[in-house]
Amino acid sequence: EQKWEDLARINSAGKHLLSLVADVLDMSKIESNNVDLKIETFTLAGFVSDVRATAQALVAKNGNRLVVECPPDAGEMKTDLTKLRQVALNLIGNAAKFTNKGTITLAVRRDRKGGVDWIDLQILDTGIGISEDQLSRLFQNFGQASAATAGQYGGTGLGLAISRRFCTLMGGDITVASA
Repeated sequence: EQKWEDLARINSAGKHLLSLVADVLDMSKIESNNVDLKIETFTLAGFVSDVRATAQALVAKNGNRLVVECPPDAGEMKTDLTKLRQVALNLIGNAAKFTNKGTITLAVRRDRKGGVDWIDLQILDTGIGISEDQLSRLFQNFGQASAATAGQYGGTGLGLAISRRFCTLMGGDITVASA
């Protein structure tokens, strides 16, 4: 039994290291303007279903529940599916990390602004929130709310910076509000 526990720890450490390397590589590509977008058309319902299936384990880790709000007639979207999925899973993962026995919601809305259709993806949670002065550091490279938060919850401080850069590359943006 000890052997399996050791293997599980080694596996976990390997996955953590891989995610750190992937984040650094993503940031390196972004900084060198070497990111290629692979634009494709996909259904929002299919995208949400895929994200839900992948996110279930992230959300359940702290006893959280995932709620999805997506109209069945949400239609299609045209963007880089892989990068959008990475952003959504990163945001859901962050929400789940800072929420304990709560609710994480993925809400999808279609809106028309300036004669153009926009898709608004919102990740809402019932977690600990963040203070106003810490909000400004969230999207900076290696930026985390505080050293205490980084120590308690972990992370590289690159996920949100990468997510924002991907969103702007795809013609959108990412914002945060907390209470």
